[in-house]
Amino acid sequence: MRFLKFDIYEGGHVGFFNNLMSLELAIGLCVLSNRRLLLNTPLHSVFNSESGLTLLDLIDVAYPYQTGSFHEVESEYLPDLHAHQIGSGELQQLDRSAVISNCNSNTLGYYSYVLPSDPRVMFACNYLLTVKDAYRRTAAAIASYIRRTYGRFASVHIRRADFLRVHNRTAAVTPEELAQTICFHVPADCFLLIHSDEMDPAYFEPILACYPRNCLIDVALFREFFPAMDSAEIGIVSALIASESEIFLGTMFSTFTGFIHRKRLLNGKNQAFLYLYNQRPDGIDFRDGRILENGSSGPTWERIAMPADLRSNCFWWREWPESVFSPMDSCSMRA
Repeated sequence: MRFLKFDIYEGGHVGFFNNLMSLELAIGLCVLSNRRLLLNTPLHSVFNSESGLTLLDLIDVAYPYQTGSFHEVESEYLPDLHAHQIGSGELQQLDRSAVISNCNSNTLGYYSYVLPSDPRVMFACNYLLTVKDAYRRTAAAIASYIRRTYGRFASVHIRRADFLRVHNRTAAVTPEELAQTICFHVPADCFLLIHSDEMDPAYFEPILACYPRNCLIDVALFREFFPAMDSAEIGIVSALIASESEIFLGTMFSTFTGFIHRKRLLNGKNQAFLYLYNQRPDGIDFRDGRILENGSSGPTWERIAMPADLRSNCFWWREWPESVFSPMDSCSMRA
């Protein structure tokens, strides 16, 4: 039996969606190399979980794995990648090794370009790692209630908090700019759900003025469920509700937004990936909520005008339409 030894990004002390993406990369590499997963037990709980929950408390994993302390197990390191798509051929060069392992600590998305490369990987990441049923049922019930009460609804994800420190454009963009982008895509009579870590309702006033039918969904969820559910759990439910909306605009570079984009495609909502503003106006062509393509061919990440430094450094930005497993992929896999 052969194994992949893997460490969750930052020992698990990051947001749920960063945790999940890191584990998806581990599963994808296991599938490509036909290995069982040795997952070093996360050292920390999800960073905003008041209950001390870890990733494995929040999801079900239908892939062979075991947890423990495997740091002393001898292994051969995976290739040291830099914005490069690893394939099964490269992994086969490591077949002689009983155990292989991640080569650095950045397992959030270091091997992110592996995910769209093989339908088996897409299937495993999208269907063998699932949010616990209790959260899925809660989100489905809330989305159903909203639709019965208000009809069609749209969602926007406005990420602030740590992004105010790590992405300068987050602090520079105004609510008026956000409202302008939202209005381009969302009809004024549509019920608008705002998913955000910004808890001050005053910040959203320019947006709420355009959408009298609205709900600050995270505030509402805290009011309804806290302390029955902690912050990490509420974030999961919030994202699942957004994935059911008819229209969605998110925050660029956010794994929360990326998860919603992918879940929406899996839910049959074939809408272009929309963002509220451009976090890299110096390097990304952007208009009316869309990243513009550069006219070349190939997968999405090669068709968009992404500068070299972003392509190499933000490899964790891995949510592309190619990451979604489709029935056509299933046919090709069986063939």
